[in-house]
Amino acid sequence: DPAVPVAGNGAAPAPSPEEPETSGLQPVDLRRVVGVSLDRMESRLTERRVRVSVEPGLPTVHGNEDKLVDVFEALLADALDSVPADRRPEIRIRWETPPESVRILVQDNGDPAENGGSRGARFGEIEEAMESIWGRAGLEGGPNGGTQSWLEFPATGD
Repeated sequence: DPAVPVAGNGAAPAPSPEEPETSGLQPVDLRRVVGVSLDRMESRLTERRVRVSVEPGLPTVHGNEDKLVDVFEALLADALDSVPADRRPEIRIRWETPPESVRILVQDNGDPAENGGSRGARFGEIEEAMESIWGRAGLEGGPNGGTQSWLEFPATGD
């Protein structure tokens, strides 16, 4: 057999940081992802008596389940950390389907994003994780004060 040249350790080259991954993306049930994230945060949410509401029917998106659990856990922690200790935190998770995408909205009643202490560093990690699976993330003022974080996924066509 003729030898086939192999670079490095023989593994496929890793995608460049600018290039989102395509292998490993699969249908992910966001109901499960949010449930796991809420379970992981349970002690903090209970301690602060957080009111969490999740709109029924969260969709399935293409992504990486482990990354998305980490993303939602970071969004919940960020929302919780933005609410002053003298205010009962409220977090609302809902979704919408703008053309060609699915958008998940996480709204809180905390201080606006501009003043949120940890939001910059933590949100940079969220943006990076979303970009790695062909998604986007952003922060904006909430409709009733507070902050609204959003995650956007390409439509799956399902």
